[in-house]
Amino acid sequence: MSISREEHDAKISATEARIEARVSRIEATGHATQEEMREMRKEMRAGMRLAMGMFVTTLITIVSTGITTGVALHQSMKSSIDSMLTAFATGKGMQPTIHVIPHTIAPAHDRQAAAVFETQPSERHE
Repeated sequence: MSISREEHDAKISATEARIEARVSRIEATGHATQEEMREMRKEMRAGMRLAMGMFVTTLITIVSTGITTGVALHQSMKSSIDSMLTAFATGKGMQPTIHVIPHTIAPAHDRQAAAVFETQPSERHE
């Protein structure tokens, strides 16, 4: 069974053509895969930029809220302390008046007690 040279060359040419067709399809698939990978990288970079932007925005919001809360708390505490100091100063300023009030009330109370005692002598003598 001997094959002629032309028939052998024809089979080799057909096999080469099939191999080249397969290699072309593999190369086309490889190029398409590379292009898809490039697109995915671009999308990932865009996604990372968006994520970083959101992270920075969130971080700025958290820091700003913390600072604002701290300032508000400081102002509230300052206001409370100022109110307490004012109340203390007012009480301290009223101290001489408070000492005078019992001395002023005592004679009036004694006069009232004497008046009540004088109006009810029959009850006292029984």
